[in-house]
Formats: sequence, structure tokens, C-alpha cells
Amino acid sequence: MSSYYESNTGTKLRPVVDFGDERWVTLSTAEYKKTLVREEQGADSDYEDGDDYEYQGDDLDDEYQEGVEDDDEEEDDYEDDDNVDESFSQDHRGGADYYKNVKNQRGDVSIYPEMIRYHFKEALSINEGVEAREFGFNEDDAELEELDLEEEGGIEIEGHNIDEADVTPDELIQPWDLTNIHENVEVRYTESKGRCLYARKCFNPGDVIFAESPLLVVTPELAPELSEFLEDMNSKETFTLPPLWHVAALCTLTMLEEEDKAICLDKWVPDPSAEPSYDVQKIIENTGIDVDPHLYERTLNAWRFNSFNHTSNNGIVLYNVISMMAHNCGASCCWHYGVDNTFVLRAKTRLEIGDEITISYISDDDLFKCSKTRRELLSNWLFYCQCERCNDPTDLSRGLKCASCGVGSMFFKEDESGVTRSTRCSVCRSMPDREIIDSYTDLESQYIARLEETDKSDIEDVEAVYQEAQKVFTQHWIMYELDTMLFEAYKESQQFSFALSCLYNRLNFVRSVLPDCTYTLAWITEELGDILSILQDERPEGRSKTNQEVSAIQRYYYDTWCYLSILTGPNHHFTIAAKNKYEAITS
Repeated sequence: MSSYYESNTGTKLRPVVDFGDERWVTLSTAEYKKTLVREEQGADSDYEDGDDYEYQGDDLDDEYQEGVEDDDEEEDDYEDDDNVDESFSQDHRGGADYYKNVKNQRGDVSIYPEMIRYHFKEALSINEGVEAREFGFNEDDAELEELDLEEEGGIEIEGHNIDEADVTPDELIQPWDLTNIHENVEVRYTESKGRCLYARKCFNPGDVIFAESPLLVVTPELAPELSEFLEDMNSKETFTLPPLWHVAALCTLTMLEEEDKAICLDKWVPDPSAEPSYDVQKIIENTGIDVDPHLYERTLNAWRFNSFNHTSNNGIVLYNVISMMAHNCGASCCWHYGVDNTFVLRAKTRLEIGDEITISYISDDDLFKCSKTRRELLSNWLFYCQCERCNDPTDLSRGLKCASCGVGSMFFKEDESGVTRSTRCSVCRSMPDREIIDSYTDLESQYIARLEETDKSDIEDVEAVYQEAQKVFTQHWIMYELDTMLFEAYKESQQFSFALSCLYNRLNFVRSVLPDCTYTLAWITEELGDILSILQDERPEGRSKTNQEVSAIQRYYYDTWCYLSILTGPNHHFTIAAKNKYEAITS
């Protein structure tokens, strides 16, 4: 008997590791149901790419169901079930389905709670013959605009710099033309959010939805004299927005062709009665640049609310279609850079035709903060987030210790009127009164202020804050921040056992709060593999490695490999590095 998995859409999946037999493995979420199909021995060899496979149905046989039940408890070591709202988990990228293991006649295949591993037989082919779009600059300006790998030191994702020699195919994805992009996505107008992006095709996690070249990349080198002049003005009287935003607006109006300029202006609809800001009028007066102040203001806001950080430390970049995507704190998509600042958009979850394509406007770390903090950050984009996570009545990032039993968790959240409410205690089911809620809220504010002034390199100070915070918080983003600080400090001082404890705490928090495929989760699992490997090497002489220890290292590297296959593609530098670590352990 040979076993493999087949999706509801008939997509055959490829093995992510060599199991030594014909098994084909995937992990499912609630949005993508797994089906075990069994065929007679040798059937796999008759299959050719492009052949149709007959769908065998959703029901699993009794033997398979028993296998699922038998293995249910294997990977729950770090879960705090008391602090997890089941309804929340069911609604967010898989819920209880993460906590199942699969068994078949050839052995056990573990499915870990944190893993969202879809691996497809055929990678999406990219048309590398698509030419880069013309920006309408003078040749000299265009040269300044392009990212030179040799001078810039490579490609950057989430602060990780990659040398040119290490650049891999997923980092060399070429931009698509607009026709190809619109074959995959469409723009629709919604009453609540304005223009948003929707899928015209089905996408599996890790699929490239499209790759888009920028309208304009702005760094100080694009207009060095103007940049220097505005920096000097800003040093004397601080602008509301950084000088680079003004450089971007002025370069847009003076360098771009009319077609691209119109696309940029379309990104912001101004208040017709609003006057240009003081900064805009002052800059026009001092520079003598002949631009319409209302167009300047409009272009400035287009950059402010639609641009992305450039791979250099001081640069911003604006795209056309990408800017149509709405934010979601449980986004369906992720992105990384390709060739010459190409924005490569990938599906993070299964997308059906008509599903909205969303990304996160805030960083991964900020996504793990409470809804109140996330909404405050997102107010910079002039909207009040109403995504599923923010509207959930239970805020899993804001757990505080029950004042009655001292063991359970109460989860706080502001209602629509701004009043802080609490859930019942997860253990004793008591409900805190208003006085207790107000007291805890005040303590919470004090700890947030204390975090901001804490010296991350001062281990003793961070430990002191941590010890006191444990008396107040349970599953709370403040504890996650403190665990992150301590992990970095312990790692730097080579106190790896303590660092490992902090990593487990962080992993437990991330799994409970947002079990999506994120860079944060990928880096945590990779760090776990690294730290466990170091601790193994430091063991006393004569003590051999246990199978359990080796298995844990394998699991974390494998998880990282799978996460990054979705986030950056199977051939990306990061993914290959994780794969190499895994294979080094298994060899």
C-alpha cells in the first residue's frame, strides 16, 4: 500500500523530506481539509505530472481515526490550554486541527501545533522574461534608483542581509507585467474599507500571487542636494514628517512620467477644503521648486500611507497594485523582496476565488501585542481595525492573573465605549469587579512604561522586572517582551539553559495567541534548534545524546524549513539554510 495526501482541489503534494517510502505529506488547517488516499502498491509509479487524480472522499477509515486519537497528546508540552479560547482557535488559521497527529500503515508522521506546512509538487513558474518597467527617469536618475547588490551588500528581509553570492532563485523573481498581475487578482471597492484586493484564482500557502516592480524607490542618493537641504531645514525646525517623505513627494512630481505620476496621485483622495500644511508651504518657499502645493500635499500623503521601507536603512518605495491591499492582524499573505526591489507577494493561507488578499501593516512583533495597542499603531494609517482578531471578544494577548484564585487567567479588553472588560477566570470562573479591573489596568500601564525605559543589556534589571511582572500577568504580551529581552541577554552572555527557557515561553505564547505562519515563529523554532544543539555539544564527556534530544532538534529545524518554504519560497536563502541544518542533524 502506498499513501499520499490529496487536497480538495486535486493538487498533489510533494514530500518535504525523504521518509524512505512513497508517503506524501501535508499539514492542514480548517480552511484546507486533509484527505488520506490509499492505492495499491506501485500506483505512484504510473502517475505523470499533469494527469488527473480521482478524489477519494473526505472520510477516513476507522484504523486511521484511531491512530489520530492515540497520538493526540504527543506535542502538547508547551501549551497552556487554560489560556486558550477554543472558539478563537477554531476561527484563526486552523484551531484544533493543529493539534492532531497522523498515523498510517508505514509509521507515524507527527503534525505539530505550530506547523502549517503545505508543500506542492510543482512550484509556481515565474516568467523571468518579463522586462522591468520603465520609470521615465533620465538614465542617470534610473541608475541611482536601482538596487545594486554589490554596493548595497545584497537583499534584505526582516533585517537579515544576504550576500550576492548567496542569492537564490526565490530572491531573483522578476516583476510581472500588469496584465499578468490582473489575471490573478482584482481590485474591488468596499463601503467599509475602500479599494481592496481579491483573488481571481485559488492559491495554496507558499504560492506566488504576483511580483510587482516599484513606481519609484526613494533614497537620499536619488536627489542628494535636495535631501541635504531638507535635512538642514528639519534640524532648525522639525517637520511633521521626516525629510525623506518630502523628497519622495517632490521627486514624484518632478521625475516621473505623467502616467506613473497619476498612479501615485490616485493613492490618496484629499479633502477638497483642506489647505496645504505649513511644512509644504515652507519647503516650496525655501527651495523655490515650482509645484502646486495642493498636489505636493496629496503626493506627500500618498507616500505616507502607501509606501514600504526600502532595503536600505534610509529609503522608501511605492508600488501600484500592492498599495491596494488592506491590513489584517491575521493576514492571508506575506511578502519579501526579489530583483531590483520587486515586491513578491505569497499566499500564507489557502485562498479561494473571491477571498480578500491582506497583509499586515505592522511588524510581526507588534502583531502579538493586544488589540488596543495594535489599533493605536494602526491609527497612523487613519483607520480603526475591525479584523477578526481585533473584534474577537477575548484578547488572548492580554491575560492577567486572577485576583481570587491566583492561578487562572482573566483576559482584558476594551469595549466599543472604551471601558475595559474582563472574561471570567479560566480556573475558578470568578469575575473581577470594577475596582480590580481598574487596579490591574493601572499596573499594566506602569509596566508598559517600565518596558520602554528598561536597558535590555542589563540582565539583572530585566530579571527584576520579570519576577514582579509574573505576579500580575499570565499570557500577556508584556511577558512575551520580557522573555524576548531575557533571551537576547542570556544568549549574548552564553547562558544557554536560561535562554532556552525563555524561548519555550515565547513559543508557547506565539502558538496560543497567533498560530499563523510568521517570520517570528520561524525564527523562534530555528533558535530552539540552535540552542538545543549548543547545549548538546556542551554536555559532560561520556554522556551520549538521547533520541529524544536529537528528535527535538530535528523537529525545530524541520518546522523552520517548512515555515520559510511558505514565507519566502522553497529555494530562498533562508529556507535552504534551515533545510541544511535539518539535513545535517538527520545525516
